Amino acid sequence: NVDTQNSKIAWVGSKVAGEHTGNIMLKDGMVKVNREELESGEFTVDMTSIEVTDLEGESATNLKAHLEGTVEGKETDFFNTPKYPTAKFVVTGVESKEGKTMLMGNLTLKEVTKNVAFPVMVSYEGNKMMLKSEPFEIDRTDWGIKYGSSNFTDIVKDKAIDDDIQLTVDLVATK
Repeated sequence: NVDTQNSKIAWVGSKVAGEHTGNIMLKDGMVKVNREELESGEFTVDMTSIEVTDLEGESATNLKAHLEGTVEGKETDFFNTPKYPTAKFVVTGVESKEGKTMLMGNLTLKEVTKNVAFPVMVSYEGNKMMLKSEPFEIDRTDWGIKYGSSNFTDIVKDKAIDDDIQLTVDLVATK
């Protein structure tokens, strides 16, 4: 079972004028391991747990509310957590590619499911399994999140938000 207190997904969202960073917590999850080989897994991400780590006070609170979609009139800009409070990742496979362990799975955000793959390191300590990904990117527009994208709106380039979001998964599971 996933240790939700010690597991998180770090995120970086970028724009021309800089970037924002934060974390998202897991609501629950499980992995199936056979002799230290990860076979399967399923994780629920608590999208209402978005944390902004590069800002403080009201600025952090305002960005969190905008990302979560809890600001009236801005619900659909990003994740619309009142309607979609969770996201899901289901492992579809693990393979070795160019000396790296690649974790593949279906990521569902806002009722849209896309396959993603990213490099991970898996280690074991007693009854714990630790999985840490290398930083990897997903294109948020693949899940219909188009706010501030220069590919979908006539927006001044210095106000545009990058389509790619960088993620780093840090997961701990115990027997």
